[in-house]
Amino acid sequence: MALVDKGIIKNCNIYNIIYTVLNELEELHGKVSNISHIEYPCVIYTLSYQDGVIHALERFLQNYQTGEYNQLGRSGKIAQEYNEWVRKYHAAGNYLEEVYYEGYINGLVLIEKYENDNSIVNNFPFLYLPNSKQSLTTYSVFEKELTRV
Repeated sequence: MALVDKGIIKNCNIYNIIYTVLNELEELHGKVSNISHIEYPCVIYTLSYQDGVIHALERFLQNYQTGEYNQLGRSGKIAQEYNEWVRKYHAAGNYLEEVYYEGYINGLVLIEKYENDNSIVNNFPFLYLPNSKQSLTTYSVFEKELTRV
């Protein structure tokens, strides 16, 4: 605890909440997976985005005991690197990869910000659709936007 007290590392104690969020997201991902990709091709972007978020949360849980996430600013640095990939994929027209990394970045943001602001989970974008006009706050809003897009 001396390193935490000196501000050298942070005390990252959000394992249980991230585990719970991951389980809920995986259930939502399953619901989205059951939507017809032929009837609604845009759903592949949602799935790719959610894969990114899921992988960020899984990596956090897998490496929790290593202290990797106790390093101040580490998640922010990683997010900046991935943001560069987002720009490159966008410029190349590879939107599926672009939204995957946007999801991964958002997962890192959720991990980084949760300790200081646990309301972030309530406002977190668990769903994604290109060109949506509404905030995708619930699955029913997502369904309405999907049929509009």
